[in-house]
Amino acid sequence: MNRFHPLAEVYEESLRHRGLSPATREQALRSLPRLFSFLEDEGLGDIQEVDEAHLIAYANSLREHRTREGRPLKPTSLAVHLSVMRRFFFFLNRRNFILRNPAASFRVPRCRRFPGKSVLTVKQASCLMEAPRATTAKGIRDRAILELFYGTGIRLSECQRLDVSDADLSSEILLVRAGKGAKDRFIPIPRSAHRALNRYLEESRPALLQNPAEMALFLSLDGRRLCKSSYEWLVRGYGRKAGLQKPLHPHLLRHSYATHLLWGGADIRYIQELLGHQSIQTTSLYLQVGDTELRNVLLQGHPRQRRRRRARRKS
Repeated sequence: MNRFHPLAEVYEESLRHRGLSPATREQALRSLPRLFSFLEDEGLGDIQEVDEAHLIAYANSLREHRTREGRPLKPTSLAVHLSVMRRFFFFLNRRNFILRNPAASFRVPRCRRFPGKSVLTVKQASCLMEAPRATTAKGIRDRAILELFYGTGIRLSECQRLDVSDADLSSEILLVRAGKGAKDRFIPIPRSAHRALNRYLEESRPALLQNPAEMALFLSLDGRRLCKSSYEWLVRGYGRKAGLQKPLHPHLLRHSYATHLLWGGADIRYIQELLGHQSIQTTSLYLQVGDTELRNVLLQGHPRQRRRRRARRKS
């Protein structure tokens, strides 16, 4: 067993007590083993021995790492690994597992790569929704999944956790449980997604269901809760079928959902609520809204701002 593993268990328990979402905890648990493996390769047997030079070397090893396809880590992936590392050492220092925090002055590179230019066009999104052959149980299910991703902007992890009881079709509301920050939120289900979901629940899910006690909303062909990788393969596969050149993933549908709402005139504050963002700055990055444009959007309706403009006109 990895000698640093007990620290990871304590760290995960602290994340759980802080009420962080399962996705955040899972992200940390996926990243820490890579850090621990590097430290052991460096000959370190005690977390107290880690210093700034080791963390810099770890960051460099991530930059030099190549995937199975021979590609370097994406900037977002690199930032995630380094953020997990930094938060982990801050935790160790607060809990007195280490006397000095080697990550205290470590800066994670800012990653502002949000695919504003790579979102789907409205026409491309429409072609994607039509890609599943909605004459089989699988096709009906897949159409409902695509419509729900594009129609509500939910994250992959949020969709994977959905239960049947979370979709209130009579009220046209979707309950998203334990999103980022372990917060629940309610999202309106648009008409197309509502129709696709209703058909899935009436025709497809009963055909896929094998265990009556299974509460998962979306089921695999063997009647179990659909796993995350299945969603990824599903979206990517129908993207190819729809003739889209860009590589598709569920998060791109989330970006497209938010961007198309903005194009349609939706207020950025409402988009923030629908996406479940704590900060409107995150939403502005998501939508590729510049600082000047964001400032204009936010101040357009503020009464103090309007008074100032009227005063200038009078003078």
